[in-house]
Amino acid sequence: MLSVVVAVPVPTVAAREPEPPRSRCVREARESLAPGPTPISQWVALVPGPADVRVFESVVWTGAELIVWGGEEAEGRPTADGASYDIDSGRWRALPQAPIGPRSGHVAVWTGSEMLVWGGVGRGGQPMNDAAAYDPERRRWRRLPDAPIDATAGAVGAWTGTDLIVWGGRRGVDAVHAGAAYRPRTNRWRRIPAGPLASRPDAPSAWTGCELVVWSGLASEKIGIGSREFTDTAAAYDPRARRWHLLPPPHRSFRTAYRPAFSTRPAWCGREAR
Repeated sequence: MLSVVVAVPVPTVAAREPEPPRSRCVREARESLAPGPTPISQWVALVPGPADVRVFESVVWTGAELIVWGGEEAEGRPTADGASYDIDSGRWRALPQAPIGPRSGHVAVWTGSEMLVWGGVGRGGQPMNDAAAYDPERRRWRRLPDAPIDATAGAVGAWTGTDLIVWGGRRGVDAVHAGAAYRPRTNRWRRIPAGPLASRPDAPSAWTGCELVVWSGLASEKIGIGSREFTDTAAAYDPRARRWHLLPPPHRSFRTAYRPAFSTRPAWCGREAR
C-alpha cells in the first residue's frame, strides 16, 4: 500500500493584542446603534391618559410601553401616581400604588425588566433618599434600600447595564457633591468617587455605553430661587475603572452661540452627545 503525505502550508497569523476594555466598549456601543430602515417622520396624537397634567415627572421607554410616574401637579403638589401607554394597543392604564411617597425631580431608569426610581423632592420641599422598582410585566412595585448618600433632588442618573448610577443634585438650597451606584442583582448600594467637578444640581448628562458624561448645570453651591449662574465644565465617570476624568471645554464657537444649561436631556448618538 502506498501512503502519500502532503504538507499543506499554514499561513502565519500575527498575534493580536487584546482589545482594551474601553475600546471594546465604544465599539460595541457603536455596533448596537447600526442604522436600520428610516421610519416615516410624522406626529401622531395620543389619547389622553388617566394621570393629571404634571411637570418634573419621570418618563421611561420599555421597548413596548411608555411609563410616566411622579411629578408635580399644576398646584405645585408632588404626586405618587403614574400610567403606562401601550404603543401597540394605543391604550393607557394606571399604575398600581407605589411603595414610596409623592415626589418630583427624581431619577428614573429602565433596566430592561424594571423601572428604578430614586430621590427627588417630596411634600414641603423635603428631599427624598428612598427608592423603588416597578415591574410592568407583573405590574408590581418593590421597595429598594435607601442610598448611602444624602437625600437629593435634581441628580443625574444612568443605567449602565448592571447598575443605576446617581450623582450630584441639590438638598434644599445646597448643591450635593456625592454619588452612588445600585446593583439590582445584589440589592445593594455603594458610594462612587465624588469626582473632579464642583457641586451642581440639574446638570445635563448622557450614558455613552461606557461612561456617564456630565456637563454644565447650575454653578453655585447655594441654589436660590431664580439662580441662573451656569458652568460649562464637564467630566466623565467610568464605572468599570471607578474613575472620573475631566473633559475639554466646549469650542469657543459653541460658547458664543449657546449658553450652558440645566435640566436638559442630551442624547448619545454613538459618537457624541447632543
